Amino acid sequence: MIVGCQNCCEPDLFRAFEILNEDYIPGASTVQEYDDELDTCPKCRKQILINDYIILDKEDFISEATNFLANVISSNIKECQNCNWTIIPHEQQHGDSLNLKLVSNLVSEYELSPELEGVLYEKIYCSCGNRLNSDDPYVSEDDLNDWFGEEEIEFIINTFDISAQDTEDFITFLQHHPMLGLEHHVGRTILNKIKKESLKETEIFKKGSIFYRGRNRNKFERLVPFIEKELWHPPIGLPRQGRYNPPGVPYLYLANSINTVMNEINPSKNDVVDVGELVTLKEFKVFNSTLADIDIFASMENEHEHHAFSYEYIFTNFLSQCLAYCGFNGIAYKSVKSKEGLNLCLFNFTPDTDIEMKSIHTNVNVEYKEDPFGILPKSEIIEIEKKDPSLLF
Repeated sequence: MIVGCQNCCEPDLFRAFEILNEDYIPGASTVQEYDDELDTCPKCRKQILINDYIILDKEDFISEATNFLANVISSNIKECQNCNWTIIPHEQQHGDSLNLKLVSNLVSEYELSPELEGVLYEKIYCSCGNRLNSDDPYVSEDDLNDWFGEEEIEFIINTFDISAQDTEDFITFLQHHPMLGLEHHVGRTILNKIKKESLKETEIFKKGSIFYRGRNRNKFERLVPFIEKELWHPPIGLPRQGRYNPPGVPYLYLANSINTVMNEINPSKNDVVDVGELVTLKEFKVFNSTLADIDIFASMENEHEHHAFSYEYIFTNFLSQCLAYCGFNGIAYKSVKSKEGLNLCLFNFTPDTDIEMKSIHTNVNVEYKEDPFGILPKSEIIEIEKKDPSLLF
C-alpha cells in the first residue's frame, strides 16, 4: 500500500538525496518498479512520473534513508574529540575553538526537519566507534593530511621504502606517543637506514661555506643593532619548538643569502633587520632534502610564532633527532619565500670551533634618500674580532 510520494512523504529526505546528487534512495521505490501505469499519488493527488519515488512503508523509509545519510556523514569524520590528540586539543588550548568543525555543520547541509535531524544524530559515529552529538568537534582525513602533510607521508614512503599503511600507523603512533618513536618498528627502520649511511640525500657542505642568520627589531623600541651573542641561537632550555628542534633544544636556523633571510623574516615597516654572516670552519654532513623525491620541508622556521609543543612537527623533530644521533650536522631545505633560497637547520656543532660569525650586517633594510646631518642609522658591515668561544655564552 502506498503511503505517499516524494512530494508528500518526508520531502526533506528526498531533498537531502538531491543535495547528495544520489539517484538511489533506500527505502523508496520508483513508480516504474511499483506500477508503471500509476500517474497520481493516492495520498497527495499530485502527478508523478515514471522515475519519481513512492513510499510503501514510512518507518522503513525513514530508517533506511537516515542510515544511508548517517553513513555518508560518518565517512567524513576521521577523528573526534574522543580519539584525536592533535588538532582538536591544540585548537582548544592554543587557538580558537570556534575554528573547529562541528558535527552539526555536516548535518545542517541537508536542511532536514528537527525531527529527522534527531533521528540522524542517533546514527552518526566516529571511526573510533564513539557516537557523536551535534556540538561535538571532528576532523576529516584532509584535515589530518594538512596537519601532518600528505607529502610528509609520501616522503617517508619514498625515502625510507616503507609501506603506506605502516607509514600511516607510525604517524598515528607518534600522535599518541611523540617521544617514543623508536618503540615503533617504522621508527627503528628509519634510524637503522640513517645509520647505514645509504641515503641519497646525504651531502657534505665544504669548509668555508657562508650562511646568514637574521633578526628583526622594532626601530622605535631598540635603536642599536644586535650584537654577536644575540644573533646566535638561544641557550638550551629557552627555544620553542621548531620544525626540527624539540622544545628547549637549540638548533641554528640559517639561510644561504641575505635576500633569503629578508624574505623569510618579512619585516614590517617599523622593523629593522640585522644579519650575522657565518662561515663554516669544517665540513658539515647534511641531509639535503632538496635531493629527495619530495621536499617536504618548507621555509626557515620563525621561532617566535609557535607554542611550546606543536604536533605538526612531530615527524620532523623525530627525523632531526635520528640524524643528529647518527652524526649529521644539519638539514638543508628549500625556502618557499625565496626562489633561489636554501635554508639550513644546524645541529651537532660548537660555535667558534665548527662555525663562526665573521661579521654583522646592520640595518640591512634601512634606506634614507636624505640625511643632511648624518645622524640616521645606515647599513654597514661590522667585522667581528675572534675571541674565546667561552665568552659567547
